[in-house]
This record gives sequence, C-alpha cells and structure tokens, in this order.
Amino acid sequence: MPKKHFQESNTDSRKVIGLFPDMVWLTHLRQPSHRNCAQHKETHTTTKYRKRLIQFDILRCNGHHGLKPFYCKIWLQCSAPVKSLRLTQLLLGTLAMQATQQNLQRHAAAPVAQWLIHAAIQRSSVTYGEARRRLETEIGFSTIFSTRMGIPAGTLMDKMLKVKKDCPLLNVLLVKQSDRMPGVGAGPYMAIYLNRPELAEREFRKNKPDKWRDAFDEICRNVYAFSDWDRVYKDAFGHRLPAFSSSRGTERDGIRNARHGEGKNHENLRLWIRDNPGRVRRNYANVKTDTEVVLDSADRVDVVYYGPDSTVAIEVKSLDSDDADLRRGIFQCIKYRAVMQAMDARSIPKIVPFLVTQTCLPGDLDSLARQHNIRHFKAPEHLP
Repeated sequence: MPKKHFQESNTDSRKVIGLFPDMVWLTHLRQPSHRNCAQHKETHTTTKYRKRLIQFDILRCNGHHGLKPFYCKIWLQCSAPVKSLRLTQLLLGTLAMQATQQNLQRHAAAPVAQWLIHAAIQRSSVTYGEARRRLETEIGFSTIFSTRMGIPAGTLMDKMLKVKKDCPLLNVLLVKQSDRMPGVGAGPYMAIYLNRPELAEREFRKNKPDKWRDAFDEICRNVYAFSDWDRVYKDAFGHRLPAFSSSRGTERDGIRNARHGEGKNHENLRLWIRDNPGRVRRNYANVKTDTEVVLDSADRVDVVYYGPDSTVAIEVKSLDSDDADLRRGIFQCIKYRAVMQAMDARSIPKIVPFLVTQTCLPGDLDSLARQHNIRHFKAPEHLP
C-alpha cells in the first residue's frame, strides 16, 4: 500500500461517509496495525476501491450483518495533505460538517430515511427535533435549525418517488412535537398524493387543522401498511437498508435490551404465537408479525401483529408462570397499550393488548383483565 498521508482515529464512521470522494477507505473492527494493512488491502483488491463499494463497507460496520454498530477503526489514504488535515480534524471532533443545503441533501437524506422507515415499521413517527439532534450527534453536522429539516425530508422523498412513483409519503412521519403532524413543507407532496390541491396552500394547515389531520391520517395508514421499504431504500440510495441501531441510551437493565436468561418454554410459546396468528384470532391469519419489538419506552413486547386497522401487542406467559407472573402480564399489557398509542402518529390509533397464557386465568385475574379491556388467549399446553 503506498505510503501517503495516513491518519487513524476511533470515530462514528457515519460522520465521514462520502464527504471526500478522492479518498480510499479501509475499515477495521479490531485494533489495526501497520502489519495487517496490506492484508486488509489484499482482501479488497477485487473491489478496486470504488467509492460505492467502500461506502457499503462502512455502512456494514455500522451494524449491517450484525457487526458492531457505530464505531470502527478508520484508516485513510489521501493524495492531498490539506484534505487529510481537514478529515483528521473531523474525526477528532474539532470540525463539524456545516449544515448547508448541499450537505443536508447529500448526507442527511439517507440517515433520516432510515429513521423514518424504522418509525413506519414500528408504527411511530420522528419529530423534527429528534431528527435534528441525531444528525448533529451521530452524523456530525453543526447546529441545524429545525426549519431546515424539510431539506433532507424533501430530498429523501424525491429520491423514493423517482424509483417508485406511487411510493407512500414516508416524509409525513417527520412531525412537529406540538401536534405530531408534518409541517407545511409536506403539503405539496400530500396534495399530489391525495389529488387535493388545497393541501399545498401555505395557510391550509393553520386554518384547517382538522382537515390537515384527516389527510395525514389517510396517508399515514398507507405508510404503515407498506412493506417494501428495503427495496425502495436500496433503489433510491444505492445501498441496502442498514440494520436499525437504537439511540435510546446505554443503561444495562436486563430484559429491556436483551433476553438474558429467557426460559425455553417462554421462548417456544413466544415463537409459536409469532408464527400462528390465525390461531389467536381467525382474522389475524394474514397479518404481518414480529417479535421482541422495542418501544420508545425501551420496553420489549413479546409479539406484535400489524393489521390493516389495528396493532396487536401480545405478552406471553408460559407454563412456568405463577399467579404473580400472570398479574404482572396484565399490567404489562396496559403499559404497552399506553406507550404504543402515544407512539402511533394516527389521531385515533387502535392498539389491542393481548395476554397469552398456557393456563387458565384465575377468576380474580380474569376479572382484572376484563376490567382493563385486556384480551386473553389460552394457547395449547403442548406446542408442536
């Protein structure tokens, strides 16, 4: 490998993706040494160091394929010392990316799209303030005024509509904290999508908030129901959608972050409920299902069913559960419903909490569940 201007630093590599197209990037998940640089280069010989492929490698190190997220070791080779110096400053945190229109279009659209897609899958939304803070802390932007967040939102939507003309309006999930609805910048997109020209008027949102809410709800249902975000993202941005990396904090509190010590009976029941929604209710037979869904409260829901008009949150209690566990399960369902209602961007979200057990509920617990409108399903004691 030619000895040019080498620098080394631990950094959030997403801060530097695509900033300097004339550089060669080498990424390491472990402490590199000069000795293994040649070996690393050799493994990348077939890529010819094309910018697109090296960019994918950086994204992969940020959690793709289950590798360690956020941080990796970066080595660079640069033909211009002045640019090497600027990048070194950026890596060391002394130089932030300026929040110009060009930078927001080039470097903010993809990460904002990732966050909004995850919100769509979780039937949630992202506020302007949250997206702005994440761009500053995770991507490396300087201070971004909230009014400029429409730039990456519009850019990502334009890219998606270019590859899929009838793509649901993902950008409407970027909402104001005050009323959980998109700003006026989404109006032109909403007007075309719903064929309602009045939505593009600057004062429509302010003067007719109820009609704005109705239009938003209609589009939001389509966004939540859409299931092909992986393909649309790849076609729009030229690389695969990275695995989601939570920004919820680093507190180690056991079950919230991983299923340490989950019993075999609980695991079997959880997976059986995920794979057999039609056994819980016939009308759930064809719904999309997921397991271990993390909410904004950092609670982890055992199983979630995503129906066209409702979201079903399921807490499972296996044969190993005693009455105290069953009672706790009822209150967990109550909490899931409250949190998921607050997360859902629709005005009147329908969240259906379910307690699944392998034993009958005692009379007092059955009454408690009915009192709080928690549905109950008794699963077979012997699962296939």
